[in-house]
Amino acid sequence: MNQKAPASDVQLVSEVRGTVRIRRRGEREWHVAQCSFGDEHDNNQNVTWLRLVNPGRQTTIRIHLKWAEFRHMDLRRIAYVRQGETYGIVRAEAVTPTTSTFDVAVPGGESLFGAFPWYSNADGEQFLERVHTQSSGCTLRSIGTSGDDRPIQCLTIDTEAQGSGGPKGNVVVIGRMHANETCGSWAIEGATDFLLGDEGRDIRDRYVFHLIPIVNPDGAANATKLTRMGPVAQHDMVQGGVTSDDPTIKALRDELYRLQPVALISHHCYLLSVPFLGVFEKQVGLTLLDELVWPHSPRGSAAWMLRFTGPEAKFIRHECFKRFGTTVVFTELPWQGRLPNDIAQMGADILRATMIAHEAKSGRHHY
Repeated sequence: MNQKAPASDVQLVSEVRGTVRIRRRGEREWHVAQCSFGDEHDNNQNVTWLRLVNPGRQTTIRIHLKWAEFRHMDLRRIAYVRQGETYGIVRAEAVTPTTSTFDVAVPGGESLFGAFPWYSNADGEQFLERVHTQSSGCTLRSIGTSGDDRPIQCLTIDTEAQGSGGPKGNVVVIGRMHANETCGSWAIEGATDFLLGDEGRDIRDRYVFHLIPIVNPDGAANATKLTRMGPVAQHDMVQGGVTSDDPTIKALRDELYRLQPVALISHHCYLLSVPFLGVFEKQVGLTLLDELVWPHSPRGSAAWMLRFTGPEAKFIRHECFKRFGTTVVFTELPWQGRLPNDIAQMGADILRATMIAHEAKSGRHHY
């Protein structure tokens, strides 16, 4: 007599409050629906990050993930799993106009599953503290506090060596302006490791670097794109940046105006598969491509999308370009099967290429 397989004891719990509704549909089958933040907000990359608790042996479960927004469903075919510190990808078994279905191998113990890897405020704090305590020349500070009184942490790397021709210029690298775009945090981890390693010594000695892996900690805590729910122009970390009185945006704006950076990198994330570079200066963009596009760079991507943009009157980044002549690079670093280590490497490569482009523009060539 065939015996029915025992019911699964696997439990699914959201790691990020208020992001999904979970409903069990069978012994090994769940329906997970993303929550929408309303039509006035971009729900294109809402967060799903689930803790899978399995008290027994490895088993396979089926998760039907219903997205909060249904555009670009052909791009919603990859999800992520994490066990310990190891990440992997899961490809969808089926995609409907609203839902992607994934068969997930769940090991015994605890693991994680989601639409893309999540990076929390706690992850950022652990990374900054580790780097600060293990590396000389690093200072950990707060540039201000958010609306919910969270510190906006910044790692400053300043070696004793002085750049030739006067004081060293400031370089700012920002991640998570839109807090659900987690690529930025890993890109900054990669840039930090590059700067503190042997390859980054020359650049490290010529500039002061200010790295902010989570510039929007309230958004990260609540898994929202903006600093908080409400009028988009007021709480948007990009377009509302010049005039907004939101505490997070004001803290960043005041810090940038104080530092008057010679270079500014702002990391974002989108659904397309090709990484994107945005610049205000054509020669900066062309130099970036020379350094990043494979096979010119042995570690580069096979393709990059480059956009030369005009004046952006409401954007902090354009205000820095206009006021201080800042070399500005803003990115969209897509997941689409890339792992956190891949994004970290891209962050390191983009920093190096940006500094090459800045020095070429300034008539200084150190490479």
